[in-house]
Amino acid sequence: PAIKKQFNFNDFSQAWSFMSRAALLAEKMDHHPEWFNVYSVVDVTLTTHDSQSISEKDIRMAEAMDEFAQELLRTRKEEPAAGGGGGGPDIVTQH
Repeated sequence: PAIKKQFNFNDFSQAWSFMSRAALLAEKMDHHPEWFNVYSVVDVTLTTHDSQSISEKDIRMAEAMDEFAQELLRTRKEEPAAGGGGGGPDIVTQH
């Protein structure tokens, strides 16, 4: 199981700002996301490898990332970050 979400920003600078803020939190939490960035899109996967499941850290990180994205997009008065049909992150079970 994993939490997956795609964040769509207005440009690379905004995506990079999001990743920088998330990276600082990841270091503080000692919990690092798997992510992939191309220009204005950031794909994120959160899972706790030690327990091979979704942990409280994954949920806290996902909630914080949603907040970071919303704050960045609100600052520029744009649409909210898209991903998984809106709302919160998608929980995906991988086999």
